[in-house]
Amino acid sequence: MERKPATGIRRGLFFQAPACWLESSIDTEAIGTGAFMNHTRYRAPFSTGRVRSRSVQLSVELLESRDAPAVDPFGSAQFNTLMNQLLDSNGVPLASLALQRDNEVYHWTNNTSSVNSTSLFRVASVSKTFCAVAVMTLQQEGLLKLGDSALKALGYSPGQVVAGLEPVDGVTPVGIALPGELFNITIRQLLQMSSGLPLAVPVASATFPDAEPQQVVYLAGSYAALAFAHPPPFTGPASVNEQIKYYLYQVATQFAANPVVYGGKDALAKQAQGQAVLIKPGSFYLYNDTGYAMLGALVEKIAQEQFNQSYIEYLTDKVLTPMGISPPSANPAVNRMVGLGRTLENQAYPTEVAYETYPDETDKPNIFPDPNKNLQSDAPFYPTDQDDQPIKVPMPYGGDFFLESHFGEGGLVATPAGLVRFFDTLGDILDGTADGPLKRKTIRKMVAQPPAPLQVDVGVGWFGMGWQVQPETDAYNRGVAWVKNGSLPGNSALLYRYHDGTTWAATFNIDVLGDSEAYTDFQRRFQAIVDGAIYGPRTVQIVKGSPQATAKGTAFPEPLVVLVLDVFGGVVRGAQVTFTAPTGGPSGSFKGQATALVQTGTNGKAKAPPLKANGESGTFQVHAQATLLFPPTPFFWYSFESVNDAVFQLQVA
Repeated sequence: MERKPATGIRRGLFFQAPACWLESSIDTEAIGTGAFMNHTRYRAPFSTGRVRSRSVQLSVELLESRDAPAVDPFGSAQFNTLMNQLLDSNGVPLASLALQRDNEVYHWTNNTSSVNSTSLFRVASVSKTFCAVAVMTLQQEGLLKLGDSALKALGYSPGQVVAGLEPVDGVTPVGIALPGELFNITIRQLLQMSSGLPLAVPVASATFPDAEPQQVVYLAGSYAALAFAHPPPFTGPASVNEQIKYYLYQVATQFAANPVVYGGKDALAKQAQGQAVLIKPGSFYLYNDTGYAMLGALVEKIAQEQFNQSYIEYLTDKVLTPMGISPPSANPAVNRMVGLGRTLENQAYPTEVAYETYPDETDKPNIFPDPNKNLQSDAPFYPTDQDDQPIKVPMPYGGDFFLESHFGEGGLVATPAGLVRFFDTLGDILDGTADGPLKRKTIRKMVAQPPAPLQVDVGVGWFGMGWQVQPETDAYNRGVAWVKNGSLPGNSALLYRYHDGTTWAATFNIDVLGDSEAYTDFQRRFQAIVDGAIYGPRTVQIVKGSPQATAKGTAFPEPLVVLVLDVFGGVVRGAQVTFTAPTGGPSGSFKGQATALVQTGTNGKAKAPPLKANGESGTFQVHAQATLLFPPTPFFWYSFESVNDAVFQLQVA
């Protein structure tokens, strides 16, 4: 990959999503609010199991510098204290953070004994960004068209009969014809999460060992269940193609019973409630892992036909290597790595971390077969104890997600430096400062603004082809251009790029993002701390009222006024400012109180009530601090962990 000379601050035309665009649990009340929805995680919010006390070793390392090193952004005591507190309070054992800014790449970790810049982590849904780029390389080469029918490209045809598992309770399912309506879904719509495909399909408890009757199972959400979608003999977890086939069988079965393609927002609510209904393709945005499972399978199908390569071989050859990203390696000099994950713990890469779970993430039946059973006739095929009950294993290691078959939507591992190089290269290509696997016009197409119905919130942002996109003019989360995040039991990942070219990625060895409320809180706080390290703290500036003096027992002539700014210099609306006067000695009061709470207006300013001096002469200070009223609008997310105080200098004569 050739990098061109930088031409100053990058100002991309299309760009990323606010921190609140969280791939969170499905919430029917959130329909229409613009929440990014992902697979459901069944965890009680803010479980007491989330909090652990850990001693940590902090480390920061300069990985790459094209110019003279600047001030270390992660070197301050404030950054390390805040990050330590956040990780510890959320029970995060291991965290790894890489930052690219001003031609330098830094790495930070909270535990030097277990993590360094070469440590690999699973990255869950961040894998989708790589899948999207792989699809677009095929599009550039003329091997597919975005307007093509996705199912036809996968090799299916209208009316084709597909069957479910066989047998189930001794009964072989009757095959069912695929309805023509499924073939209206295009590859572009899969990329943009607007396919209208159901989020869930119903299963019977006899089919899957850990499903209750009538429970719905998500193709990417309750992965363990669909890993059993392998027809006998059960030689191992189902491949992505077997799972897609079973999914289509269930969708076709449900459609035959209710042959309706919905077009209204009521369909979103039906899907969120677990109903396997079809929505007219291109009608709405709705986060759906299934589409990226299909895209991954499509990339592999074409790669095998054209180049005799698997998905990961094609991705490495056509995307990663041209970017300067290596496959997983034990070489200590290699820190930019991306590869296909491995489900079993004994097959982990030499530099891969160990994954942990919270107490409420209970073990599940093993998705891998028992080698001591007759796979032709014994059922169940998974390991059982002497009472014929499933032998359960940790969710990260065979109890939930089969990484090897879900490469398109969640199966990759990476170092943060590898993620940073990936996003940074795409951004540089778009800005005209680098060459790479995609052309500039291709990336423009990927991040271009879709029609209003496909935007998460009109005027705020949208899901592009592979990641969330935020326009630079957005008033709620200035600076953020692109973002993608992801989580599975045992891991979480964040990937950000800002309009000035700054890119950072963070990985964790526990699912700190898996609970919707904790997801929201942790991600915005983590981003706020990183932003504070990059750009300096958010500020509360004095506009009026300091210094000034008044006589004993009289009001000060000028009101105390502050301006609250975010890290990018933008005004912060809806912040609560607390004005605090001393409780003893020379001082004053706000309507008889030592404190006053005032909310900033649309101009970011807050004016305190009149301040009346007490009866003692001398000088004193009034402090103004800002916090966020949570949150005024769905897309208004700020955190003030690193905020500066405004200090008014006052005198009583």
